[in-house]
Amino acid sequence: MDMLSRHYHQLVGLNSNWAISHVQLDVQSQTLTLSLEFVGTSVVCPECGAECSMKDHAAERRWRHLDAMQFQTTLIARIPRCSCDRCGVKTISVPWAEKHSRFTLLFEACAMNDGNRFGAGQGYVSVMTDIDQSRVLEVTAHRTTDAADNLWKTLSEEQRSKVKPVCMDKWQAYETSTERNVPQARIVHDRFHIAKSLNEAVDKVRRTEHRELQQDGDDQLKGVRQILLFNPENLGGEKDEELAALRKSTLATGRAWSLKELFRFFWQETDAVGGRAFFQSWYASAIRGRFDPVRKVARMLKTRLDRILTWFASPISNGVAEGFNSRIQSIESAARGFRIFEHYRIRILFYCGKLSLKPGET
Repeated sequence: MDMLSRHYHQLVGLNSNWAISHVQLDVQSQTLTLSLEFVGTSVVCPECGAECSMKDHAAERRWRHLDAMQFQTTLIARIPRCSCDRCGVKTISVPWAEKHSRFTLLFEACAMNDGNRFGAGQGYVSVMTDIDQSRVLEVTAHRTTDAADNLWKTLSEEQRSKVKPVCMDKWQAYETSTERNVPQARIVHDRFHIAKSLNEAVDKVRRTEHRELQQDGDDQLKGVRQILLFNPENLGGEKDEELAALRKSTLATGRAWSLKELFRFFWQETDAVGGRAFFQSWYASAIRGRFDPVRKVARMLKTRLDRILTWFASPISNGVAEGFNSRIQSIESAARGFRIFEHYRIRILFYCGKLSLKPGET
């Protein structure tokens, strides 16, 4: 992502699943059009929060955004549709707008506040979710050990004693807090974040090799970024042929992609013993591959292997939590008008906590 795209990425408030693919500035008409592209490694059903496969993309949509200086700004994107076993084909949620809206959340928030100055906004938050009930239990500010401790303290000692597996991303503060507050619990590193790390490593290899090839006038890696992010099963037609040609080539990108895809079979092992044996073989191949970004991820996974292998005893993931991310991102954008974090927390719990609104019920 170049500097200009990164600048607009931050201004629009996009998460890592989305990128600015094109910026079109028309000085004569004083318009700015930002094209957005989904670059995530997986999609989440907006109804049940399950992680599922991508089916296709919906037709292009447009959203009116806040003006950038004197330029009227519009966002355009084709939103992915997921194929959920439970809910069917659904268009996923996006972090910048509500469903069916033609305006971004920031534009609507500005209109609702009637020009009042927005608050300073919020940084990171820590969220505790109940996987079984598919709901947010509690929210705290920041991503520190103290923040995670505060989450655990919202549960009684009896409730904490019954916690067995805890799924999380690779964040030391969360691990430290979990070990302290629920020492009997089994920590499971999330499959989603492992896949994301491997995809990012492959993309770094692609970018480096693409620059080197372009110096010799070779554009064979141009436009393959999106193909590398899709599961091979979801491709078809020309894209399938392009991927097949890349796999047969001697390019570093193709070999790095093959290592990433090979790791998917790790999760198909029957138990932790088989998983460990598979990882050792895969790790040796990754180190021999001499692709520094892939090597870096492989070494990181090796240091955390024991907590990756816990998946075979407790096959859970942060799919539900990821399902809430888009909704919370939307709330975060709108919450720039709030001056107090507690108001932000209440709004998240209202929309994501499955709270009972009937008097006398909990």
